[in-house]
Amino acid sequence: MLRDVGLTSVTVGIETPSRDTLVKYKRAPVKGDKQGQFVDMCRGLGIRVVSGFMIGFPEDTRQSIREVLRYAKQVNPYAANFNVCTPYPGTGFITEIQDKIASRDWSRYDVYTPNLKYEHLTTEEVVELHRDCFRQYYWRWAWLRGNWQFLLPRLNAAVSGLSRWFQPAGSTSPAASEPAAATSVPGPAPASTRPANSSASLSGNLLPIVENTTGMADACSSPPPAPRKAA
Repeated sequence: MLRDVGLTSVTVGIETPSRDTLVKYKRAPVKGDKQGQFVDMCRGLGIRVVSGFMIGFPEDTRQSIREVLRYAKQVNPYAANFNVCTPYPGTGFITEIQDKIASRDWSRYDVYTPNLKYEHLTTEEVVELHRDCFRQYYWRWAWLRGNWQFLLPRLNAAVSGLSRWFQPAGSTSPAASEPAAATSVPGPAPASTRPANSSASLSGNLLPIVENTTGMADACSSPPPAPRKAA
């Protein structure tokens, strides 16, 4: 299992929950709440999920941007990065919306600065809504409650240890049967909070979900240990 060899985080591009927007810009909508299932399963395995969300499409409104924020809160990944739609030179996207580009000062193309002409919003309103997305996402108890094990790994390890200590005699903890290498991953969630088949289904269930996300998945793992010298 990837977690057992040092996998600690994975990055996925969710972009927007709007099916119409995804189809319009040639993205494949994901059926059902696959992103939420993916985030929950990774959290149960002690793996951080960094999700990218996109706002500031030419046709966006205050309501559509708030809907992206609402969905981000619902999925509740460890990290949510809200990017402003940016048509980079050399891509098909910049050709597709070239008549809606307000600035071609490439120094502004940093995915945090609005550079398009908006049908329903001003540039200042997009800047304001972009700032609000970050503030409202992280300043809430639901985010802290869902991700505290990654923020306080030592406390989480202590809580996990106490949970195993107070188990009834004769019972077997799923965590106790895991390979020792898994202890190198900081902050796994207590075994009682994991999905019943999370460990067995990682390779069978998570990879299709990653492949069907609308963006790019990127796994970051620790380097392998150095080979031992012969005695």
